[in-house]
Amino acid sequence: MDSTTRIASTAVTDRPGPGRRRANPAPGTAARLRRWRNVCLATAIGLITVAVPPLLIPDRDPAPVKDAQQDAQPQPGPSQEPSSTAASPASSPAASAASSAGRPSASAGATVSRPPSGAAGAAPCATSGGAASPPACTVYTNTLGPGWQAAGAGANVFPAERVPGSDVVAIRVEPKQDGASVWLSAGTAATVPGTLRLRVYGGRVNGTVARVSLSSTATADRSRTALINAPADVWTEFEFPVASLLPDGGRTVQRIDFMIVDEAVPASYRFFIDDIAFVQR
Repeated sequence: MDSTTRIASTAVTDRPGPGRRRANPAPGTAARLRRWRNVCLATAIGLITVAVPPLLIPDRDPAPVKDAQQDAQPQPGPSQEPSSTAASPASSPAASAASSAGRPSASAGATVSRPPSGAAGAAPCATSGGAASPPACTVYTNTLGPGWQAAGAGANVFPAERVPGSDVVAIRVEPKQDGASVWLSAGTAATVPGTLRLRVYGGRVNGTVARVSLSSTATADRSRTALINAPADVWTEFEFPVASLLPDGGRTVQRIDFMIVDEAVPASYRFFIDDIAFVQR
């Protein structure tokens, strides 16, 4: 057999036949492939776990709730004539409002959610000076009592406005400038029982600080006053001896004044006054 025949025979013999298996790859290569496949699978599962739930679960954060205490816009009313003098602010508001030597202080009762209807302790007022129709000792409860009227300076005064979030009707006072005041006056003076009782619904945010005084004539006499400090957005009851608010220590009254203490409150918001009456104690 020549050389050509031997080469061809060798080539044919080296080819794998139908029943012969190819050589397996190296063991290290197969292990690396398996590890790579497991890493890719774990990465895909992690991405699905993180990315898919936010697309399927809706946002459940609650929507913001509007403050239930926010007032409705007040109805337009007539502007009162501003006061001719304005109080100048003090450097230490709280201290200057609280310090007033020789003046009676308010005796605040328990804070209530709303004032009671009617002025149950108010006695009929006697007439001073022989007037035929004396003013009522119930000065205001939901409406002005007979013989009384309300006015203001530097503030808008609404004699019958609903208190926010309730069915209570009271005197609404909206201070517009420093030195604002509101007063209730009668057509004639009357001899009243010995205690002045009233309730104040303090202004928003800072409450209401004011001074109350009594006068035996239609002209304001503010020589003797008492301090009112009403917390914000709650009713607070106050009582004052009538004699402590009159210069002569008597019980003849024709006018009630409320003066806003500007230096005690950075900004005076609207407030309400109700259940004003002279009662026996």
